[in-house]
Amino acid sequence: LLWGLIQAGEKNIPESITPITTTYPSLHRDYGVAVRGGVSAFLITLIVCALWILSGWRMGFMMAQMGAVTACILTALDNPVPVLRIFIWGSLVSAGLVFVYAFGIFPHITAFWELALVLLPMFLFSVSMMANPSLMPVGMVLGINTMMGLNLRNSYNMDAVTYFDSSFAMILGVLVSLIVIYFVRAMSPETSATRILALHSKAMRQALVLPYGTQFRIHLRSMLDRIGVLNTKMVQSSEIRSSINAALVECSAIVDLSRLQELAG
Repeated sequence: LLWGLIQAGEKNIPESITPITTTYPSLHRDYGVAVRGGVSAFLITLIVCALWILSGWRMGFMMAQMGAVTACILTALDNPVPVLRIFIWGSLVSAGLVFVYAFGIFPHITAFWELALVLLPMFLFSVSMMANPSLMPVGMVLGINTMMGLNLRNSYNMDAVTYFDSSFAMILGVLVSLIVIYFVRAMSPETSATRILALHSKAMRQALVLPYGTQFRIHLRSMLDRIGVLNTKMVQSSEIRSSINAALVECSAIVDLSRLQELAG
């Protein structure tokens, strides 16, 4: 719009410009993966809550909480299972840290500044790891699980039964999430890339019959967004990598074909 006004010699530029779409339906969406993610989250929540309610386990809410959280925060990944394995190991380490703090350090704490001082090294270490993408899952699980396990209150109140119950519940919640996601949601980068390439081929066929105009540009934006998602896939197959590289060339070609159709018509 702005370039058209400049070419026409217009000096009055509009104060605001309404975007072509306000709900952005033209960006890439893989509804099949979204449904599988939703089904896995539903099953995980159902299983952990059923175990909690049917068993009458007092600390079962920790299992339900960890299961529901891990079912949702990693669903954007193609295969969340490796990260969930890190979560399990991190939960074991955080359980050890909670034991050291709860039974070795906290009984000697008598002032708030002492509490802040002893907690500083652990949380500074875990937060620092979050700044590194490769260490972020470790730092996140150490920081969150340790704080949840400590269950800080106005006064010191910790017993061994509560400690072991809460630690086991957190680990079990992540384990249930890992098993369900492995069978329902997880897929390899190659599978994900193949799905997106199939959508790209379908979009190419649709673009061939679209006149060069607003609708074509909206459609082209979805194709380019899909290519951006494709370039994040760490695929090992050389054939799929070649198809990903060709997708951008095909997008450029479809623009030229659409312009030629416009000129010919």
